[in-house]
Amino acid sequence: MNLLAVLWTLFLWVPSWNANAQQDGTSLNDLRRILSDKNLSREQQTESATAWLQSHRFSWSHTYELLTDLCRAPAGDLKPIQALSQAIRNIGTSSEVDWIRSLSAQKKTAFQEVRALSWVVPTPLSPTGLDAVRKAAEHTEQWRSQAYLFSIVALQLTRSQIETYLAGNSASDKKMALWALSRNHLDWALESQRLIASVSRDKDPYVALAASRLLKELDRARPPAIPGRTQASFFGTAVSGRRSVFAIDASSSMGLIRPETCPQGISPYKKATAELLDACGKLTEDARVRILKFDTQVRPWPLSKDQAVCVNTSNRVALEHWLGEPGRGGTDIYKAVIAILDTDDVDQGFILTDGQTAVGELKETGDILAEVNVLQLLKPVPMNTVNSTPGTLNPLLVELARSTGGAYSEAK
Repeated sequence: MNLLAVLWTLFLWVPSWNANAQQDGTSLNDLRRILSDKNLSREQQTESATAWLQSHRFSWSHTYELLTDLCRAPAGDLKPIQALSQAIRNIGTSSEVDWIRSLSAQKKTAFQEVRALSWVVPTPLSPTGLDAVRKAAEHTEQWRSQAYLFSIVALQLTRSQIETYLAGNSASDKKMALWALSRNHLDWALESQRLIASVSRDKDPYVALAASRLLKELDRARPPAIPGRTQASFFGTAVSGRRSVFAIDASSSMGLIRPETCPQGISPYKKATAELLDACGKLTEDARVRILKFDTQVRPWPLSKDQAVCVNTSNRVALEHWLGEPGRGGTDIYKAVIAILDTDDVDQGFILTDGQTAVGELKETGDILAEVNVLQLLKPVPMNTVNSTPGTLNPLLVELARSTGGAYSEAK
């Protein structure tokens, strides 16, 4: 008799469950419409998505499926992904087990999904959860994904763990420890300067660079001398790296000659390229450079990211011809930053532009700075920025230089 009762209950429940599933599907489309409404600001989308999630009992799998779909859409506006991520954080829909399962299912090359998952991580993670994140970081083929995953671990490191990591042999552990100290624990770093100083001589160039920058931040000590250091400079900032990358804004506005900003009758682009050629001509033979022209796209010279060259009499004419004239596109500073960091063994970056980023995946100053902050964990490259329009305010360039240990200057 009990078995018949159970079967009867299931008979009544299945149609109801199917109806709820259909209703959930319809509701999910409602949420999609909220997130695709371009008339709503990010804050409005977040508020509406939070209210929607609070009024519906969706499993993490449904919510994560939508988050993944948004990540896999053609590259462009990140606003819906950011809005949904914030809404998920607001109501805490993911458990650690569900989140780890989703992370483990990611492909080795899935940067967009990994970044979105890092935005909704249920913190604090247990030791088991942190171990799963580390394994995922070691498994990924994307260094940017690895940086986001390592940052999750770094934010939960204790003081004793940081000291253990610094004294160990793992380059990844040292990078996490140094990043954690520089972002959250400068008071601890003040008491560990001797240990940090020893790490500044590490054989891994990015570990040594991060440690040297942290020492400079703590006590204004100068970083160790770098082979290739010369008197070469770019608008007042020394070109001191073994492998420096210059990103020059080649958008249409760089070719305009405005009386108020171009008193000598020379366009910002021509002034920038002349300064660049002069700097390259003063570098020693062991210094290497890579040049990037950017607008909505990035065009490198040399082409391969593992190549950087010494500019000399044999290739200077080719470089001048390649620099040519500016294009007709907009300005995507984020894409230029990523191209600099993607260059193999880069240890110094320069970005010259006349404006704010207006196109591309990340446009808002806060979004670009937040991502660069994470990527600095694995590639602590100083970003020297140059405002090619003297006398105008460019908060992104100022903060990008400040937050990465670089210098800000104007093309006077």
